[in-house]
Amino acid sequence: MTFEDTWKPKIDAYRAKLDEEVGPYKALVEGIDYSSENFNAVEALDTLLTEKDREITNSTAKQLVAKQRDGTLTAVEIYNAFAKRGAIAHIFTNCAMELFFQEGLERAKELDKYREDHNGELVGPFHGLPISLKELMKYGGKVTTAGFVCYLDNYISNSPREESVSIQILRKLGAVFYMRTAQPQSVMHLDTDNAITGRTSNPFNRKISPGGSSGGESAAVAMGSSVFGIGSDIGGSIRVPAAFCGLYGIRPTTKRVSGLGSLSGGAGQESIFSSQGPLTRTIDDLEYYMVNYINMGKPWEYDPNTIPLEWKTGVSLPETVTYGILLTDTLVEPSDAIKRGLAYVQDKLRDYKGKKVDVKVITIDHDLMKEAFKQTLQIYGTSKPVHDKLFAISNEPLLPLTKFFLGFANPEENDILTNNNIKEQFKYYMYYLFKDQGIDFLISPTNPNVGEVPKNLTHWNYSSMFNLIDFPNIIFRTGLTFDPKVDVKGPTNVTDYNANDYVNAPINLQLTALRFEDEKLVEGVKLLDKALELA
Repeated sequence: MTFEDTWKPKIDAYRAKLDEEVGPYKALVEGIDYSSENFNAVEALDTLLTEKDREITNSTAKQLVAKQRDGTLTAVEIYNAFAKRGAIAHIFTNCAMELFFQEGLERAKELDKYREDHNGELVGPFHGLPISLKELMKYGGKVTTAGFVCYLDNYISNSPREESVSIQILRKLGAVFYMRTAQPQSVMHLDTDNAITGRTSNPFNRKISPGGSSGGESAAVAMGSSVFGIGSDIGGSIRVPAAFCGLYGIRPTTKRVSGLGSLSGGAGQESIFSSQGPLTRTIDDLEYYMVNYINMGKPWEYDPNTIPLEWKTGVSLPETVTYGILLTDTLVEPSDAIKRGLAYVQDKLRDYKGKKVDVKVITIDHDLMKEAFKQTLQIYGTSKPVHDKLFAISNEPLLPLTKFFLGFANPEENDILTNNNIKEQFKYYMYYLFKDQGIDFLISPTNPNVGEVPKNLTHWNYSSMFNLIDFPNIIFRTGLTFDPKVDVKGPTNVTDYNANDYVNAPINLQLTALRFEDEKLVEGVKLLDKALELA
C-alpha cells in the first residue's frame, strides 16, 4: 500500500470538498492578493464586512445571547455573519479541516424555531453562538483524523459513548457548529501543518505560524469566525496559538474540562495530561465559557475523570495583588519583542492607581529547570511507538517538526519513576516559590518569540513547564505589536533571525496561578487589562 496510490486520492477528495464549501464565498475576496508573505488577513477582512456584520461579530457572548432573548437578533442572523467571516478566514489562512455551512444554518434555524415555540426561552447559555472545534474532537456522523492521514476513513458514530463529551455538552447548551479547525501532523507541533490540508498561516502575517497544535483555532478566532474556539493543550497547544494570534486562551487545571472523546497518538500517557479550553477575543468571553460549560454542562456527569468542581463566581483578589515576573527560563533567552512586552507590563503595573499592586522579578533555578525540561520531553517521547505505527499505515511524508518531536525521548534514559520524581520535585519547587515570594500570579513568556517562523518552533519549555506541574495559565494581550526597528534581536535558539519576518505580530504574555486557582486567574487577567488600558 503506497501513499501516492492509496492515500493521495483521498487527500485530494478531502481538499476538494473543503474548497467546494467556500466556493460561494470566493467572490468576496476577488481582487485581493493574499499570497504575499506579510499579508495581514485581519486587516483585509475588515474591509469586506458590512456594518451589521461587524456589529454582530464584535459582540460578546453575553450580548449575543441577550439580543436573541429580546428579539433584536436571530440565531440565523448571527450565524450568517460569523459564517461569512469563517469562510473568508479559511480562504486567507487555511484554518479549517472541515466546513459544513448548510448544517450550521439548519441548526440556527432550529434554534430560532425553539425560541419562537417557547415564548422567547433559549435552549441554554450558548444558544445561537457559533463555536469552532479543534478537529481532533470526535464529531458524531463525521470523519475525525487529528491530522493523521491513516484516519481519513475514521468515521465517528453518533453514539454518545464515541462522540466528544464537550461537543455533546455544547450542543445541549445551544451551540451552533459549522467549522472544525486544523491541527498539525502528530498534533505535537507548536506550528500547524499536516499532509491532509497543508499549512495554516498566521492571520496577521503569512510568513509566521499561528502556533500549534490549536493553530487552526487561533487563526479562526482571530479572524472572528466564532465566539469561542475550543482547543486542547498538552505542551502549549492552546497558549502558544493564543499568544501568536493576539487572543486570550486558558489552559485550565486538568480534569476541570473534559477531553474525553478526542483522538490522539499519545493516549495512555498519564504523566502529563492534556487540558481542553477556549480561545477568545475577550477575557469576558473566556470567563462566560468556563462558567457555563462547567456549571451548566456538568462534565463530570459524562466523564468519570472530570472533577465535580463547579466554577466559583464572585472570586475577589486580595487587597494587594502581587505579580511575579519571570524574564527567562534560563535555557533560552527570549527575543527583544518579548522582553519589551515584559518591561511594558512591569511599568504599567507599577504605575497603576486603580488597586494596590506589587511587582517582583522572579528567578528560577537553572539546574532544576534544565532537568525538568529534559524529563518533560522524555514523557512526551513515550508515545513515539504509537506515532510510528500510525505513520507506517499511510507512509505519509513526515514534516520536519514531526521528526523533531519523535526525537524527544532518549530510550536509554526513559525511566518513568525518574520522570515523575523530577515532575513532583519541580511542582513543589514552584509551589513554594509562589508561597515564599508572596506572589499571586506569575507573568512569563509563552514562547521565546512572538508568532515564529515555523522551523524555529523548537523550544517548548516556556509553556510545557506548566503542563508538567499542572499550574493553570491564561494568555493575555499587552496591546503591543512587533516593531522591526526596535525588536532587533531574536531568541538565543534562533541563528537566522530576521526582524522583517515578524511585522504585525501581537506581543502576548502568559499568566500563571497555583492549581485550581483558575477563577482567581481570570480576575488577575481582568486587572491586567485595566492596568494595560485594554478594558
